[in-house]
Amino acid sequence: MSETTPADIGKTKPEKIPFPTMLEKGPFATYRKPTQEEGGYVSSAKHGWHSSGIFNSEKVLNPKDILDPEDKIKPNDPRILSRFRTDRDFIFQLLNVNSFPDIQKLIKEEKQKPELYRRTYGLLGKMYGLEGSEETVERKINGFAKDADGFVDYLRDEKRGIAESDTDLAIRNEITLRDNPVDLILMTLNEDYSHEIRFTAKRKLFLMNEAADEDKVTEQIQNKLKIKELNDDIIDKYVLNKEDEIGKAESVWVLSEHDINNDFICKSWEIKNERPQDHVRGQKITELRRRKFFLEGQLTSSPIQIDLRDKDKFARIAKGLRKGLENSRLAVEDDLGFLGVLEKISDVRNFEKRLRQGSTSYGSGLYYEDVDDHLKKGQKFTSENVGSDPNTRMRKFYAKLAGMRVEFILHDINSYLDYQYQRGVAHDEYEAKRLIDTGVIELLFPKVVFGRDWKDREPRIIRNVRERLER
Repeated sequence: MSETTPADIGKTKPEKIPFPTMLEKGPFATYRKPTQEEGGYVSSAKHGWHSSGIFNSEKVLNPKDILDPEDKIKPNDPRILSRFRTDRDFIFQLLNVNSFPDIQKLIKEEKQKPELYRRTYGLLGKMYGLEGSEETVERKINGFAKDADGFVDYLRDEKRGIAESDTDLAIRNEITLRDNPVDLILMTLNEDYSHEIRFTAKRKLFLMNEAADEDKVTEQIQNKLKIKELNDDIIDKYVLNKEDEIGKAESVWVLSEHDINNDFICKSWEIKNERPQDHVRGQKITELRRRKFFLEGQLTSSPIQIDLRDKDKFARIAKGLRKGLENSRLAVEDDLGFLGVLEKISDVRNFEKRLRQGSTSYGSGLYYEDVDDHLKKGQKFTSENVGSDPNTRMRKFYAKLAGMRVEFILHDINSYLDYQYQRGVAHDEYEAKRLIDTGVIELLFPKVVFGRDWKDREPRIIRNVRERLER
């Protein structure tokens, strides 16, 4: 059964509400509710979100008072109430308080904070399974905070097109200068700060937890050791040309012509041994670092660019958010694998034969699973991932060998250039589109805080990405 994404809220039969703490309607919202004079109510009840009015009443137990009637989540949804109570109790545990009014007192009390900092770092360190001295644990948790800021900058990168300038959607200094979870929690609950600051403090805490999950790398390290075995013991020794120095690659440049009137598809290409000095509109220059392999019985070698694909932590976090998984490590089946670029489709077939010959020489069988072959023009990609285009061309499979299941993605040069640059297919364009379509951008830059309707802005964002790819 498919996972629920942030964009699935309110659709038929939702399995869960993804990331409820990030919602800006209901108990987790960081905006100020109206005072009694403004038509609202005020209470110092223990069970409220905090004393300024965000869920600050005994009425928290009445679902009709929780959510805006126009919210896509049903007003009587028990999942919101349940999660609110657990998160409220977690905040009380970390801050060593019994009520939200106690938190308001703590905001103004500076003397207690050094001891509270030490206590909270200790609790979080144990929860995340961190080892070492107090200073080591504190440094590690502060590192999660830096990763949280880094992930926001990753989303703002020009490849994704959502930021219209270097400063657009940038994190405010009030947030970047604070890595301490206690300070961030108190900032979220302090009405002296603006709505944007309070929301981005909450967002930073949310992303710190995602970064902490990414720190659990034991399984990834084990996988990387196996991938190292595959790369060093099978690919280098048994698949690629033994006469070449291990790791030696030849740089070539592909000068390609693209049809500016037909989706910027690749019309032709030629290999250059030196980088061309410049190019005109409709041309692209793409570097390939290639090695060679011999097929048994062949007299000549075939070139291939073959790279270890290792998703970085921000890509893994993004994938977890797209899939609506609070632990992003659960989302990444294709964390490690290989990407190969060969000249012709016949070279792709020969490389697969050579891979099988190499696995036999290594002493392992080789079985291909989940094969998706659509290299030829006109074949349709069968992926159902949001944001992918049916015209994407590649050969993709999982190779089961030597105790591993490794993803391979193989291209000929033509399909690789389309994968890089074609309108509707280019990976950067695809990435920007699915971050919007799956609701990730709205989750982290909600309209109620930043004033932007991301679906309305999507054509503009894609246009920004395309302008960069086609220049």
